[in-house]
Amino acid sequence: DQDAIEKFRNLPHVQSSGLQIASPGSMQHKGASIDTIVYGVDQGYFKLTDNTIEAGRLFTDNDAKVIVLNEAALKALGYKNANDALKGKLSITISLKDKVPDKTSIKETFQIIGVVQSGSGSEVYIPTFVFENEGVKNYTQMKIITDDSKFISSLRSQIQSYGFDTTSPSDTIDQINQIFKFFNVILVGFGAIGMIVAVLGMFNTLTISLLERTREIGLMMALGGRNRDMSKLFIFEAVLLSLSGAMIGILLAVILGKIVNFGMNSFAHHRGVHDSFELFAIPIWLILALLGFMVIVGLLVAFFPAKRAKH
Repeated sequence: DQDAIEKFRNLPHVQSSGLQIASPGSMQHKGASIDTIVYGVDQGYFKLTDNTIEAGRLFTDNDAKVIVLNEAALKALGYKNANDALKGKLSITISLKDKVPDKTSIKETFQIIGVVQSGSGSEVYIPTFVFENEGVKNYTQMKIITDDSKFISSLRSQIQSYGFDTTSPSDTIDQINQIFKFFNVILVGFGAIGMIVAVLGMFNTLTISLLERTREIGLMMALGGRNRDMSKLFIFEAVLLSLSGAMIGILLAVILGKIVNFGMNSFAHHRGVHDSFELFAIPIWLILALLGFMVIVGLLVAFFPAKRAKH
């Protein structure tokens, strides 16, 4: 109610807010009645949502008896083009049960001024004063935005202390991060197995190379090669082998990541998401760290074959 709203707006680090009243309703169009959800919202609520305007505009505080539809409601009414619905009239019946003691419903005619992309269900948006004029005093939801995300936790605790439930996009982000942490552990496990196999393979390759090149090493020693020269030869081969494998792996990972990112962005764009994102990213520091790590691996793998080669 208004008392709670004023308390929330006066809390520290509250930058802006928006109000919503939700109620079941129905649309009357060409003799048919179509069920929908009616949202009474103010201008602040619209500013805090990510609904994309498909056609027309959103209403302002100066508009009276106007309505904004989502695409699902538009299709339910039989409109194929969003622009065709603009400036048309739409009769809405709104249920007031559990909201106003002496009224069960209201029926009003609104002018369609906009179409937005929102949920998959049929939704219509009208100004909050339509409900307020009928005596509705309690709001369904209040959106609050803080001036800094680090204050979300403390702000939620204060609101919950008044007996209200809170949700935040940070909850979803935390859940996604938990999933990716588990996913990263799995990838690290596979990577560790692959690294062990690669190290054993490199060690085996260098050892067999040493055994097959015994005469070659003896000839180089007879021609003036020193023990440390033989050691350097195998160390260089091991480092070259590990760096070549690392660069090929990084290149394949970048290409595969780009393909996955392109596919996910294309799928998201078809679902109405217009911003691009990266599901897989390979920062420069990670590439440099991986190359440095592979040099160290090459040196460790070559230690015993190189020591054996100089003797």
